[in-house]
Amino acid sequence: GIDMASQHGYPALLQQKLGKGYWVKNFGVSGRTMLNKGDYSYMNEMAWRDAVAFQPDIVILKLGTNDSKPQNWKHGAEFKQDLVQMITTFCPELKTLPKNKKKRAKALAEVKTKIILCTPIPAFKQSWDINETIIANEIIPIQQEVASEFGLQVIDLHTLFANDEALLFPDGIHPNAKGMDYISDAVLDLLLNE
Repeated sequence: GIDMASQHGYPALLQQKLGKGYWVKNFGVSGRTMLNKGDYSYMNEMAWRDAVAFQPDIVILKLGTNDSKPQNWKHGAEFKQDLVQMITTFCPELKTLPKNKKKRAKALAEVKTKIILCTPIPAFKQSWDINETIIANEIIPIQQEVASEFGLQVIDLHTLFANDEALLFPDGIHPNAKGMDYISDAVLDLLLNE
């Protein structure tokens, strides 16, 4: 819904804010799911293969909203394993983390690819059968659990947008230009203040 998304979407804004020391690439595809059995699984897209081939140093994953639709969430028991599959494809060393806390912390500190999870934005309306209850009570807790398990950082867009429906288009789901700016600022803040 953003005019000239290649210039005004949050990845483009993030590139502008980070400057020449970073190369921000947008491999996002609208309407896709984390779930491999979702109606439009992201991991079936050419963009997924391109993202992996790019071998990024930092990966920002913002998926989960479309997984909350009934036709997708009927496979919700597989959300965690599909999320783990995605992050370990970007960062294979996460597959073999030691169980010992000290060794695990050391291994996490040496991980090459940094993965950042973004929680879904609140669904202020049930547009396209997107379900806020599933987002808040099922998807986000799984994301938090995986983040804890693998030492990932989380950008809590759900809380950031919780009291500000004005950051979204009238559909109550998609961020408008101001919302895109909020997302880019949240990512920027995490990257520059870690």
